[in-house]
Amino acid sequence: MSPDFEPEILELADIMRDFMNTQVIPAEHKWATQRDELGLDRALPVVDELRRKSSRRGLWNLLQPQAAGITHVESAMIARITGWSPLLAPESINSQDPDYGNMNVLEVYASEFQSETWLEPLLDGATRSAWAMTEPAERLADRTPGAVTATSRGDEYVLNGHLNFVAGIADERCSFMVLIAQTAPANGTGPELTAFIVPIPTAGVAIETDIDARDYLPQLRLSRVTLSDVSVSHANVLGAVGDGARVLGSRLRLGRINRAMRSLGMADRALSNVAHQDDPHEQASAWLRQCTLVIGAVQDRILALAKRLDDPTAQVPCNAEISHAAEEAHSLALSISREANSYLQGHNSEDAELITYFEDWITGMRSFDAADAMNPIAVDSVTSH
Repeated sequence: MSPDFEPEILELADIMRDFMNTQVIPAEHKWATQRDELGLDRALPVVDELRRKSSRRGLWNLLQPQAAGITHVESAMIARITGWSPLLAPESINSQDPDYGNMNVLEVYASEFQSETWLEPLLDGATRSAWAMTEPAERLADRTPGAVTATSRGDEYVLNGHLNFVAGIADERCSFMVLIAQTAPANGTGPELTAFIVPIPTAGVAIETDIDARDYLPQLRLSRVTLSDVSVSHANVLGAVGDGARVLGSRLRLGRINRAMRSLGMADRALSNVAHQDDPHEQASAWLRQCTLVIGAVQDRILALAKRLDDPTAQVPCNAEISHAAEEAHSLALSISREANSYLQGHNSEDAELITYFEDWITGMRSFDAADAMNPIAVDSVTSH
């Protein structure tokens, strides 16, 4: 990390690296075995043990700017470190998707009641959550607004519609879902978008799991959800009525920045695996040096966007800016991983299997971020805090 960071953050980064090297990475094989035996929809013993250890080391919720008392830039730098083990490391510090993004928006928009009911248990690691956007079509990139409607009736809203690619709801620990629905404004000018918290289980919520998401993110369980006359209290509106696009934009900005940094972390580990082969030849050494320089340049562009999120006087990065930076990071990480994989296979290294896994993971993140970039709800009209 840069010497410009505060000493406390540099110390946290060192603790995180040590935790990765001594605890997380050595546990990867055990995690894979338990995942195959038990699935991803429940707590795995190896993860529970890592979560206890991370809490004792002061790493709990480390990627949450408000909860951890760090900046968006510092959160992004820590995210790069977690990229060395992209599925196991975030969950070990209670910063896994989709809970990570839900915690961020709840910290900004939740009422006192919502914070006590849903945010605090999530921050404590006592529950899990789901995230759903208006996704009516079979293809992930088709996210036309209005797939879910919310009609006000008395002191409740009644939700109806279909959602595809809902992340997290298949987990047996999931206790609520955040979604964006179409509501009718009081002035009658036309439909608007509003964010809701839907408790799970709730009458009228039908969940279909095990959908084929291999083209998007093979490691993440996704579900289709049908909402049939689902009643939720007005107290479950997240933010104000009509704030759905703002809530979504807030969630996507930090999420995509940190996913991009996580991709760079995967590239770091791929390069490290090549560097630690016996006597890498001069051509490989030159490639390693060049990749390190390019990663640094891409990181600088991403951190410049994160810095604007930390500055209340700066213009908030727009959807297109963050999308471009995220795609640049994912493309670079994928290219490096493929080159590293080819080199490792040529040297009969067991690390080649790991890098193949990284390629699948990065490809999945690119698909999700590309879909977000095309999402008509993710407006670019917000230019200031």
